[in-house]
Amino acid sequence: MRRHPGLWRLGITDIIQNPIAGGLANSLLPWVLFKALNIDPTLGTDKPGDVLKGGVRMILLSLLVLAAGLINMVLNLPGAWGFALPLVALAVGAPLLLRGIKIERRYFIPAVGVAVFVCLVSALIGAIGATVGGKPFSAALIDPV
Repeated sequence: MRRHPGLWRLGITDIIQNPIAGGLANSLLPWVLFKALNIDPTLGTDKPGDVLKGGVRMILLSLLVLAAGLINMVLNLPGAWGFALPLVALAVGAPLLLRGIKIERRYFIPAVGVAVFVCLVSALIGAIGATVGGKPFSAALIDPV
């Protein structure tokens, strides 16, 4: 039985993209960075449930801004006016939805930075995995699958 010459690359690509990018980078790296930067995982709240409540409200705010963008597609506003509806949704929705959340800014801002950095590292590792699988690196950065 003859093996396909490039089949080993698919296995290595899968290992790079799943347990390394998806597992280690997305789970272990935030823990390491939170420890290194001395970020409180409860973000300074009295009750850890407040973090969940804040997360749910952030998701609702994101959905509101996304809905405004989708409505904009129907209205087909020209040029920079296309940003108007999502910006209004953000400007009105943020104060309303995020009111009363007692998260300390000194923990929240670095935590958001950690989240953005971890997403970047995970995407870069996934792109490297796709490159090992045979995709050009520039194409793997756009679509690592």
